[in-house]
Amino acid sequence: MIEKHQLSGNSITVFHNTLDPYFNIPKTFEKPNYLLKRYSLNNENKIILTLTRINCNEEYKGYDKIIEALPCVLERFPNTIYILAGKYDKYEKERIMSLVDKYKLDDNFILTGFIAEVYAISSKSNPFPG
Repeated sequence: MIEKHQLSGNSITVFHNTLDPYFNIPKTFEKPNYLLKRYSLNNENKIILTLTRINCNEEYKGYDKIIEALPCVLERFPNTIYILAGKYDKYEKERIMSLVDKYKLDDNFILTGFIAEVYAISSKSNPFPG
C-alpha cells in the first residue's frame, strides 16, 4: 500500500481476519420463522444486525452511530429494525437505551442480550434458547 499507492504508514491500519474461513454461506438468506416470531418481526422488515460484546469498558464499536443514523434510515425505510445482539453490562445497556429514547427508536430497536455460539444450524433447531 505504501509503495503502490504512495500512502503514509501512519494512515494504514491492519484489520485482522474476523471471518471464519470455513463458514458455510447459506444458499438463501430468508429470515427464520422462529426468529421472526421471537422478536415480533415480519418478512417486510429490513434488518440491521450488530453482533458484539457490549461493555462500557471496551473501545468504540460503532453501534452508537447506527442508532444515531437510524432516524434518517427510517424516513426512507420505515420498516427497518436495528438488532443489537450480544452480552451487555448494566452501564452500557443504560447508555444504549438512553440513546434509543433520545432518538425515539423504541419500535425499531431490539437489544437481545447474550446469544450462544452455534456451529451447525438445521431448519428445525433453535440456536437462540430462552
